[in-house]
Amino acid sequence: MDWISGRVGGRDRIWIVFLLAMALGLDGADLGTVGAMSSILQTRFSISKIEIGLLISVSKGIGIFSALFFGGFVDRTCRTRLLAIIVGLWAVAIIACGAAPSFMFLLGARMVLGALAAATLPCTASLIGDYFPGRDWGRIYGYILSGEMIGTGFGFIVSGEMAHFWWRLGFWILAIPSIPLAWFIYQLREPERGGQRRRAAKNGEDDERLIGKKAKEAQVEPRKRLVRNDDPATKSIWWAIKYVLSIPTNAVLIISSALGYAFFSDVRTFGVEYAQHGYGLSRTAAVGMLAILGIGAIAGVWVGGTLGDRLLAKGHLPARVWVATAFFCASVVLFFFGFFFAILWLSMILFVCSSFSLGAVNPPLDSARLDIIHPRLWGRAESVRMVLRNATEAAAPVTFGWLVSDFGGGATGLRNGFFIMLIPLAIAGGIAFITFRTYPADAAAATAYRKNTINGAGSDDERENPSEKE
Repeated sequence: MDWISGRVGGRDRIWIVFLLAMALGLDGADLGTVGAMSSILQTRFSISKIEIGLLISVSKGIGIFSALFFGGFVDRTCRTRLLAIIVGLWAVAIIACGAAPSFMFLLGARMVLGALAAATLPCTASLIGDYFPGRDWGRIYGYILSGEMIGTGFGFIVSGEMAHFWWRLGFWILAIPSIPLAWFIYQLREPERGGQRRRAAKNGEDDERLIGKKAKEAQVEPRKRLVRNDDPATKSIWWAIKYVLSIPTNAVLIISSALGYAFFSDVRTFGVEYAQHGYGLSRTAAVGMLAILGIGAIAGVWVGGTLGDRLLAKGHLPARVWVATAFFCASVVLFFFGFFFAILWLSMILFVCSSFSLGAVNPPLDSARLDIIHPRLWGRAESVRMVLRNATEAAAPVTFGWLVSDFGGGATGLRNGFFIMLIPLAIAGGIAFITFRTYPADAAAATAYRKNTINGAGSDDERENPSEKE
């Protein structure tokens, strides 16, 4: 416990990390459950692979609209209570999924799930930024995002096995942890917006040592059109959308993240089937194989976040985007050869390494987005990212199901489908190189904008004014 508390910055933070990880884990568990139960649901409701993909797609598709709706609430209301209400309603929706008398009823219940799940990440991102200092964001993100991976594994293994006794139990078991989780999140203290950095500044530990100061040492000027004096909390959602998309680094990271999650969605939905058909494994062995890959992904999120933080602390300003880009590219190469070879033990080694690499992308990438966004825009910025992420995750399973059917199904169809879906993943890694040039100026602009508003009670001399410098 002492070692864990040292890693997260104190015993009081362990509970926060655990609860936020659990909140993300619920959505991962639900989506993993659908993947593990795909064969059972196809038989129970007499549906095809395309309709199984549709179960994922509709939940993510409805999240495109609800993410923007909840983003404004995240930046203006009590985030802990909002998240608690969402988790409580999520429990009701998952119970409805298990009670579904028909495929259309199940589809409708999953739409409600998708609408609620879309609010989880904006809440989580904003709370991480205010609960923890910026120097630790990558590492903390790694621990919390591992909850999503563990939740997916729980859905694959526990829910999948329960579904063999009675398919409704596969959904209902997920409601058991979500009800007390909602209560515990409700009891959390709401952190002050931007307060983490102000408290650190009073102690001489301002995060400028990591971002703003390093940018000045490197003679990086803020992107002046992004530095404003007005409080973003008073702005509309449409203004926020326009502003966050005008940040070059953020626009690139949103696209890269969305394409990466699209591929992960395909693996999560059809991975068990591929292991069964591609290597002749039993369902239990296939689930075990996916569980091992999940362990690799969890190790990746821990390593990726910590590595980005350490390189940043050593003075490498774009370290977080460097780490994310490197692991993106590695995952593409490793997945390609993993699908290329039909030898189980060799593919298994390559898949574990590729899962590790894909998992290592997200913590540094997500913490980099916090670096370049004003704290009072974190919720809406994350909701904008969720729009594109949900759109790609909604389209990916249906597209994959169509590709597999077009290729004739079976092991060959699944393998060819994964080969094609590697193309968007390669694009994600390729465009991430753009951030090497844009990140420093955007991070410096976010630091200056924060000073002008959150610290804006001071004199005008304390404000950053890039136009005067030039």
